[in-house]
Amino acid sequence: MSEGGMPIYIAGDTVRVCVEVKPWATGKGIRRVRATFVHEADPTKKLEISDDPERRSYAQVQTEEEVELTGLVVADAHPAGEYRLEEMAAEYPGGRMVRFASAPDAAFRVVEEEIQSPEVGEWRWL
Repeated sequence: MSEGGMPIYIAGDTVRVCVEVKPWATGKGIRRVRATFVHEADPTKKLEISDDPERRSYAQVQTEEEVELTGLVVADAHPAGEYRLEEMAAEYPGGRMVRFASAPDAAFRVVEEEIQSPEVGEWRWL
């Protein structure tokens, strides 16, 4: 975390957040939740975090109130800078996507990690 409380990530980190969701009273439950963050200086650079629908069969839906959203920071796809929440949406069974009526003012920062150049310890022809 930065001094201001903003989370900081580097390439290879997993962005993780727990969201309390209050679904519509449809009785169907929510199949997937996603949140899209956009880079402050380049709106073409986005990072999406979502729950993991791969862990469930296509027919399963979420009925829990708390959902864990995750996403991977990838070096070339997510340059350093601030990413702000642009949109949150829920997918209901049947594929209908519905935007959240109110999404929090959430942001995180991606920074470049200083990595020392590797060295060759030994070389052997095989």
